[in-house]
Amino acid sequence: MENKQDRRVRRTIRALHAAIVALMQIKPIERITVQELCDTADVNRSTFYTHYQNIYDLFEDVEHQTYQTIETLFQGPDAPEMHMYRFLCDIQKNRALFLVLLQRDGLSHFSVMLHTYYGDKWMPQHMRCTKTQQIYLYEFIFTGMLGVVQKWVRSGCEEDPHEISHLIWETFLHIVE
Repeated sequence: MENKQDRRVRRTIRALHAAIVALMQIKPIERITVQELCDTADVNRSTFYTHYQNIYDLFEDVEHQTYQTIETLFQGPDAPEMHMYRFLCDIQKNRALFLVLLQRDGLSHFSVMLHTYYGDKWMPQHMRCTKTQQIYLYEFIFTGMLGVVQKWVRSGCEEDPHEISHLIWETFLHIVE
């Protein structure tokens, strides 16, 4: 019986996640009401409040779950270009989600999470320069990479993920050489 309840909870959370993503493609989060979200997800308001305090709490959960998925894509002994390829395949598969996560001007909360991930776990091992140079090069590389990914997502993810990951990786290698 408990497993069935867990399944229902997971289904409800998936419905709420899908609803917030769908609504944010139409209008900014500030203009979305809990009632509108619940109607879209076909979930009762009280059910919504059982899981989340407000719409921002829900969106933070969407960001967090996406970030956890990305962390798993970047694990393992594969070459960094392969990690990027898997990440781009996930973006292509979940384009609507990433349109929402990357749509804001400047650095969204999600972009800041990615920035931290790359900065803390991945980039330093590939950059052979002073700490000061590393900080500035990293900013340059990250914002460029983010711009390429945003452009790719906004353009419909038409190019093959391998082509985009290769472009990003080759550009990175030319910069840090």
